[in-house]
Amino acid sequence: MTFNSRNADSLPWGLWVFPAFVLVWAGSWLVSRGLVDFGTCGIKQLLGIPCLSCGATRATQLLLGGDPLAALTMQPLVILGYGLLATWGIASLGTVVTGRALEVSLNRRESMCLKIAVVVLPLANWVYLVAAGI
Repeated sequence: MTFNSRNADSLPWGLWVFPAFVLVWAGSWLVSRGLVDFGTCGIKQLLGIPCLSCGATRATQLLLGGDPLAALTMQPLVILGYGLLATWGIASLGTVVTGRALEVSLNRRESMCLKIAVVVLPLANWVYLVAAGI
């Protein structure tokens, strides 16, 4: 990971992604207040098993309610994703403030590990959701 100087007119990707993170939290707040109802997952209704994101709204509500362990138990992959998005957004904000750009480069082995994780983590999360009865 290295820091380089940045063009003044460019914004880091993290600052483009971070608003989506905030919108998810806002949506969860709307659901918790009864202002929006997403209903039951269509995949769960059709097949009887949870989809990859089943429990995400409930986990977000638990996280917003100050119970991160229960949120992690409800939907581990989504909560991990929130942590990564928050970290990325904060790091991107830091690069804007300092006028530097963050560059992450992976060697061949690290790149392969990342690709494997992108496949294995969602599958492991889905197996967990099925086993936990989410």
